Amino acid sequence: MAAQKVPTIIVTAEHLLIGEVETRGSRLLEVITDPHSEFLHLYEAHVSRREAKSKQLVALPEAIVRKTEICLAVLGGGKHESPETRRFAFVDKKSYAAFAIVAGYEVRGRLQLKGASDPVSALTHEIQGFMPLTQATLGHPSDHGEPLLAAVALCNREYISLLHIGGEQ
Repeated sequence: MAAQKVPTIIVTAEHLLIGEVETRGSRLLEVITDPHSEFLHLYEAHVSRREAKSKQLVALPEAIVRKTEICLAVLGGGKHESPETRRFAFVDKKSYAAFAIVAGYEVRGRLQLKGASDPVSALTHEIQGFMPLTQATLGHPSDHGEPLLAAVALCNREYISLLHIGGEQ
């Protein structure tokens, strides 16, 4: 299968890592949650501190990121990264408006759930590892510009400090 790369922003506790992740036709969520690897390969990586995101510390042709340190992963490019996989892996889910605070970032978007819209039930039973919010808007208290719009924001369950699930959409 061809090496397909998707633009990705990775948020860790202290840094922003901007680059491309090789997906080989899988979704970014599947690559991040793959149990056979504890590392994520990031290509053409630009590293900056979270509080000074416009000031690049270093540019690297390739780097690895420990998956357990990823607080948030944001899919760039504005479209689904693997439409073929999505078409054949359809699961009937309900869509809800959602708001989460993840490692200090305010994330709004749509959350798809198979079960009830109870946040505790969703976090303890349905969401394993990363919670995908589609049509996401991300903001941070230190940001002075426009919020970031993303097709998908993958929120690490371990870094979600607040979750609200609103009405069905």
